[in-house]
Amino acid sequence: NHEELSLKVGKKLSPMSLGELGNAILVAPNMLDSFAIASNFTSLHATYMELKLIANSSGLTITFIEKVDLGATQQFQIEVLFLLVQNILEALTGTQFTDGEFRFPYGSPANVKLYENYFRSPASFGQKHASIQIPKLYSEIQSPFHDSVAWKGYQDKFTAQLNQLFEAKDKPFTKHVNDFLRASP
Repeated sequence: NHEELSLKVGKKLSPMSLGELGNAILVAPNMLDSFAIASNFTSLHATYMELKLIANSSGLTITFIEKVDLGATQQFQIEVLFLLVQNILEALTGTQFTDGEFRFPYGSPANVKLYENYFRSPASFGQKHASIQIPKLYSEIQSPFHDSVAWKGYQDKFTAQLNQLFEAKDKPFTKHVNDFLRASP
Protein backbone atom coordinates (compact mmCIF):
# COMPACT_ATOMS: atom_id res chain seq x y z
CA ASN A 1 0.00 0.00 0.00
CA HIS A 2 1.73 3.20 -1.20
CA GLU A 3 -0.22 5.37 1.27
CA GLU A 4 1.47 3.50 4.13
CA LEU A 5 5.01 3.23 2.70
CA SER A 6 6.43 6.35 4.38
CA LEU A 7 4.87 5.35 7.69
CA LYS A 8 6.38 1.87 7.50
CA VAL A 9 9.79 3.30 6.57
CA GLY A 10 9.72 5.88 9.36
CA LYS A 11 8.62 3.35 11.96
CA LYS A 12 11.63 1.15 11.15
CA LEU A 13 14.27 3.91 11.23
CA SER A 14 16.47 4.03 14.29
CA PRO A 15 18.72 6.90 15.38
CA MET A 16 21.61 4.85 13.98
CA SER A 17 20.15 5.29 10.47
CA LEU A 18 21.58 8.83 10.62
CA GLY A 19 25.12 7.45 10.88
CA GLU A 20 27.49 9.52 12.99
CA LEU A 21 24.84 12.17 13.58
CA GLY A 22 22.57 9.48 15.02
CA ASN A 23 25.39 8.28 17.25
CA ALA A 24 25.99 11.84 18.44
CA ILE A 25 22.28 12.25 19.18
CA LEU A 26 22.36 9.16 21.37
CA VAL A 27 25.58 9.97 23.29
CA ALA A 28 24.53 13.56 24.07
CA PRO A 29 24.01 14.30 27.77
CA ASN A 30 20.25 14.80 27.44
CA MET A 31 17.40 15.19 24.95
CA LEU A 32 17.85 18.95 24.60
CA ASP A 33 21.53 18.48 23.68
CA SER A 34 20.55 15.66 21.32
CA PHE A 35 18.27 17.89 19.29
CA ALA A 36 20.66 20.85 19.54
CA ILE A 37 23.39 18.86 17.80
CA ALA A 38 20.85 17.69 15.22
CA SER A 39 19.82 21.31 14.64
CA ASN A 40 23.39 22.60 14.43
CA PHE A 41 24.60 19.96 11.99
CA THR A 42 21.57 18.95 9.91
CA SER A 43 23.07 20.75 6.92
CA LEU A 44 25.75 18.06 6.78
CA HIS A 45 23.02 15.53 5.87
CA ALA A 46 20.10 17.45 4.40
CA THR A 47 20.79 20.80 2.78
CA TYR A 48 17.11 21.25 1.90
CA MET A 49 15.87 21.47 5.49
CA GLU A 50 16.71 23.45 8.61
CA LEU A 51 15.82 22.59 12.20
CA LYS A 52 14.87 25.39 14.58
CA LEU A 53 14.62 24.72 18.30
CA ILE A 54 12.52 26.83 20.64
CA ALA A 55 12.69 25.97 24.33
CA ASN A 56 10.27 27.59 26.75
CA SER A 57 8.55 26.83 30.05
CA SER A 58 6.22 24.26 28.45
CA GLY A 59 8.94 22.35 26.61
CA LEU A 60 10.70 22.20 23.28
CA THR A 61 9.36 22.86 19.81
CA ILE A 62 11.36 21.45 16.91
CA THR A 63 10.40 23.22 13.70
CA PHE A 64 11.46 21.89 10.32
CA ILE A 65 11.93 24.71 7.81
CA GLU A 66 11.90 23.58 4.18
CA LYS A 67 14.58 25.50 2.29
CA VAL A 68 13.23 24.25 -1.04
CA ASP A 69 9.79 23.19 -2.16
CA LEU A 70 9.54 19.46 -1.46
CA GLY A 71 6.59 19.23 -3.82
CA ALA A 72 4.97 15.81 -4.10
CA THR A 73 7.53 14.31 -1.68
CA GLN A 74 6.64 16.60 1.24
CA GLN A 75 4.16 14.30 2.95
CA PHE A 76 6.42 11.27 2.53
CA GLN A 77 9.46 13.08 3.91
CA ILE A 78 7.64 14.69 6.85
CA GLU A 79 6.01 11.41 7.89
CA VAL A 80 9.37 9.62 7.81
CA LEU A 81 11.11 12.47 9.66
CA PHE A 82 8.46 12.70 12.39
CA LEU A 83 8.56 8.96 13.00
CA LEU A 84 12.36 9.06 13.16
CA VAL A 85 12.14 11.81 15.81
CA GLN A 86 9.57 9.74 17.71
CA ASN A 87 11.98 6.77 17.58
CA ILE A 88 14.84 8.96 18.84
CA LEU A 89 12.74 10.24 21.75
CA GLU A 90 11.69 6.72 22.66
CA ALA A 91 15.28 5.44 22.47
CA LEU A 92 16.46 8.24 24.77
CA THR A 93 13.62 7.95 27.29
CA GLY A 94 12.75 4.25 27.18
CA THR A 95 9.05 5.20 27.08
CA GLN A 96 6.49 5.80 24.36
CA PHE A 97 6.19 9.41 23.19
CA THR A 98 2.51 10.03 23.99
CA ASP A 99 2.64 13.51 25.55
CA GLY A 100 3.67 15.62 22.57
CA GLU A 101 2.09 16.87 19.37
CA PHE A 102 2.98 16.39 15.72
CA ARG A 103 2.11 19.44 13.62
CA PHE A 104 1.93 18.78 9.90
CA PRO A 105 2.34 21.51 7.25
CA TYR A 106 -0.37 20.10 4.99
CA GLY A 107 -4.08 19.39 5.27
CA SER A 108 -5.44 16.13 6.62
CA PRO A 109 -4.07 13.52 4.19
CA ALA A 110 -5.91 10.62 2.57
CA ASN A 111 -4.05 8.19 4.85
CA VAL A 112 -4.86 10.07 8.09
CA LYS A 113 -6.67 7.03 9.56
CA LEU A 114 -3.33 5.18 9.50
CA TYR A 115 -1.64 7.84 11.65
CA GLU A 116 -3.03 6.46 14.91
CA ASN A 117 -1.21 3.17 14.17
CA TYR A 118 2.15 4.95 13.90
CA PHE A 119 2.18 8.28 15.76
CA ARG A 120 1.80 7.94 19.51
CA SER A 121 1.09 11.63 20.14
CA PRO A 122 -1.79 13.62 18.64
CA ALA A 123 -1.48 15.19 15.19
CA SER A 124 -2.70 18.52 13.84
CA PHE A 125 -2.73 19.63 10.21
CA GLY A 126 -2.51 22.78 8.13
CA GLN A 127 0.36 24.35 10.07
CA LYS A 128 2.77 26.84 8.48
CA HIS A 129 5.75 24.55 9.13
CA ALA A 130 6.23 20.97 10.23
CA SER A 131 6.95 20.90 13.95
CA ILE A 132 6.92 18.66 16.99
CA GLN A 133 6.01 19.86 20.46
CA ILE A 134 7.89 17.98 23.18
CA PRO A 135 6.89 18.50 26.83
CA LYS A 136 9.48 19.93 29.22
CA LEU A 137 9.75 16.71 31.24
CA TYR A 138 11.54 15.09 28.29
CA SER A 139 14.28 17.75 28.19
CA GLU A 140 15.31 16.88 31.73
CA ILE A 141 15.80 13.17 31.06
CA GLN A 142 19.46 12.17 30.89
CA SER A 143 20.49 10.00 27.95
CA PRO A 144 21.19 6.41 29.03
CA PHE A 145 23.82 6.30 26.26
CA HIS A 146 25.74 9.44 27.27
CA ASP A 147 29.48 9.22 26.67
CA SER A 148 31.33 12.50 27.28
CA VAL A 149 34.40 11.56 25.19
CA ALA A 150 32.35 10.47 22.18
CA TRP A 151 30.06 13.50 22.59
CA LYS A 152 33.01 15.93 22.47
CA GLY A 153 34.55 14.02 19.55
CA TYR A 154 31.38 14.26 17.46
CA GLN A 155 30.99 17.97 18.20
CA ASP A 156 34.58 18.63 17.08
CA LYS A 157 34.27 16.44 13.98
CA PHE A 158 30.98 17.99 12.84
CA THR A 159 32.29 21.50 13.43
CA ALA A 160 35.32 20.74 11.23
CA GLN A 161 33.05 19.24 8.54
CA LEU A 162 30.76 22.27 8.65
CA ASN A 163 33.73 24.63 8.34
CA GLN A 164 34.96 22.63 5.35
CA LEU A 165 31.50 22.85 3.79
CA PHE A 166 31.39 26.64 4.20
CA GLU A 167 34.84 26.97 2.64
CA ALA A 168 33.72 24.80 -0.29
CA LYS A 169 30.70 27.02 -1.03
CA ASP A 170 33.02 29.47 -2.80
CA LYS A 171 34.19 26.67 -5.10
CA PRO A 172 31.19 25.47 -7.16
CA PHE A 173 32.67 22.15 -8.33
CA THR A 174 33.91 21.27 -4.84
CA LYS A 175 30.49 22.12 -3.43
CA HIS A 176 28.87 19.89 -6.05
CA VAL A 177 31.15 16.97 -5.13
CA ASN A 178 30.56 17.53 -1.38
CA ASP A 179 26.79 17.61 -1.92
CA PHE A 180 26.98 14.42 -3.96
CA LEU A 181 29.07 12.61 -1.34
CA ARG A 182 26.80 13.73 1.51
CA ALA A 183 23.75 12.48 -0.39
CA SER A 184 25.24 9.02 -0.95
CA PRO A 185 24.42 6.30 1.60
